[in-house]
Amino acid sequence: MSRIHNSFTFFVIILTTFLISCNKPMNAQENNKIVKQGVAGRLVWLEGNLMPSIEGGANTPAGQAVQREVHIYEVTKTSEAQQSDNFYSNIQTNLVKVVMSEKNGFFKASLEPGQYSLFVKEPKGLFANIFDAYGHIMPIEVLEDEVTEVTININYMAAY
Repeated sequence: MSRIHNSFTFFVIILTTFLISCNKPMNAQENNKIVKQGVAGRLVWLEGNLMPSIEGGANTPAGQAVQREVHIYEVTKTSEAQQSDNFYSNIQTNLVKVVMSEKNGFFKASLEPGQYSLFVKEPKGLFANIFDAYGHIMPIEVLEDEVTEVTININYMAAY
């Protein structure tokens, strides 16, 4: 009886280990992959008074790395989404990928060559604060066999 019990226990341990190792979220798999073409960057939280001061120049803290979802859409114009402050909803372009940054704010995603818009998921909506001359929201371009690097300052709680 103990031989059957030991075999059963061994089987349960092996099965549990296998199931746990297979149950990684998609974004963790993306973060463990080496990205040879796509985007890589860091999310930085900034808040408080960042206004220049007479005493010592600008109050420019380094910011704090944060863990957030990064939503990658086909390049999106301001006319293709609803905006309230720097938060967006009802984006009319296609969602390409969602990745989670690490605790140190680092994120990466493999992407085909092309133009994309990046948004950071916040409680009030999808945040973006950079635009180009064509009205594209937080645009990036991915070139063949290159990784586009970007730092996203999440600064809706900062005063400039």
